[in-house]
Amino acid sequence: MTEKGRTTTGWRYGLVISIVIVAFALQYYYPVSEKQLMPSRSLSAGIHNAESGKWVAEYLKCGHTVIIEDNMDADRLRELLQRSPDIRWRQSGQTTVLVSTRDDYCPADGSQRYMGVWEDYLAIFKGPAGNGELERITQIRVDKLPLEWQEQLLEGKLVFENELLLLEALDSLDEYQS
Repeated sequence: MTEKGRTTTGWRYGLVISIVIVAFALQYYYPVSEKQLMPSRSLSAGIHNAESGKWVAEYLKCGHTVIIEDNMDADRLRELLQRSPDIRWRQSGQTTVLVSTRDDYCPADGSQRYMGVWEDYLAIFKGPAGNGELERITQIRVDKLPLEWQEQLLEGKLVFENELLLLEALDSLDEYQS
C-alpha cells in the first residue's frame, strides 16, 4: 500500500470512529424517557395495554399543560383518537396520554391582562405579566400619569385577573388621555 493510500484509509477510519463516538455520546444527552408514537402507529397495541389514560392540552404561548379528561378507558381513548386526527399520543408506563397542542394561552393565563408601556403610551397586554402579547395601545401617555402609576407600570405590578377589572382601572385613567 502506498503512503497516500494509508493516509486516506486512516482518515476514513478516524471519521467512522468519530461518528460512532458522537452518536454514542448523544444518546446520553437526549435520552428517550417516554415512548412517543403517532396515532397511526401501533395504536391498538398501545391502547389495549394501557391501564388508564388521560387527555391533556399543551398551550404553546405559556408552556402550561392542562388535564382535559382523566381516568379514561381504552374505548374512550380510541374514540378521541379517531375523532381528532391532530391528537398525538404517548405511552408513559401503563398510562396512555393523549396530547392536543394549542397555539394559545391556557385558560388561567388567557384571561389575565396587564398594563405596560409601548412607545411612551399605556398599553394592554394579554397573558401572564412580562410574557404576554400586545392587545391594544391606549391614548394615554405614560408621562402624564401620576408617579405612583408610572412606578407600578415600570415594575410590572398592574396585573388584572380578567378584563372587567382592567376596564375598571382604565376608567379611572380617562382624564389622562392625550
